[in-house]
Amino acid sequence: MTNLIKYGLITFSLCALHSSALSKVELPDLDFDLSIYSFNADSNQVYSFKGGMRLGAKAEGKASDSLSYYGKMNIFFEEGSTRALNDNSFQTSNTYGVEEAYLRYSPTPFFYAQVGVSDVSSKNEHLFINSPGLGAKLNIRPLDFDFFELDFYGLYNNLSQDYTTARTGELDGAATTYTLLGARAKILLGKTEVNAHLSAFTFNDLTSNLANSSRFRGNSINGTGDSNAVFVYEYEGYFLSADINFNALAVAPTLYVESLTNTDSNDTFLLLGSKIITEHFEF
Repeated sequence: MTNLIKYGLITFSLCALHSSALSKVELPDLDFDLSIYSFNADSNQVYSFKGGMRLGAKAEGKASDSLSYYGKMNIFFEEGSTRALNDNSFQTSNTYGVEEAYLRYSPTPFFYAQVGVSDVSSKNEHLFINSPGLGAKLNIRPLDFDFFELDFYGLYNNLSQDYTTARTGELDGAATTYTLLGARAKILLGKTEVNAHLSAFTFNDLTSNLANSSRFRGNSINGTGDSNAVFVYEYEGYFLSADINFNALAVAPTLYVESLTNTDSNDTFLLLGSKIITEHFEF
């Protein structure tokens, strides 16, 4: 079971200024934010207690009325102690990385297409992928009212890896990718917000090293080693999430539910959760 406490969210904003010499060039808007957090993980294979700081930098702007760009990166400084059997993701680290960086073409308010590095997950979605990937996305919004929004989207992304195998001969296969087809809806009832999300997903060309590392997390694997292991089951299915946010209160509670099903292995996961959010605190 994992407990996550995040506090002390401070946001600083810096807007780009236009000089007379650059009056015809639209400079990007810049924003910075700083988070201080603690993290505790206690399970059968991991014991970890860490604290850290995250610094985020964001830039966005327009190249034309229909073409815009967006980029955000995070820098993490973490310290603490950890002990893990088969997982090094909880180790102390000082890292940086791109959260999102893309070009977006939006000829109307109801459609956009973008290419670049996209973050797949949304808020209150914990069971599915939460790491960014390189690819393309199409989004259509057929309904857009003050009290209701409906989006349909398709996404094709690369699954990021930092692993290579020393070998001779020709390399077969293709890069590991995943495809998402989904719909999102948002309903506003006064200051109460309800969100629902349903998507179908499939992963393609999962590599042997992914299979070999996944054996320690309970997946069914045939073969051994980074070059020979293969998944017994495909990874494809459906993801459903819903949440309700009571924003009318001074301390805004959020309730959420998620379900993820792998149709090839008949595995189903269910998550129920809650949050309490104030202006500077989230638990």
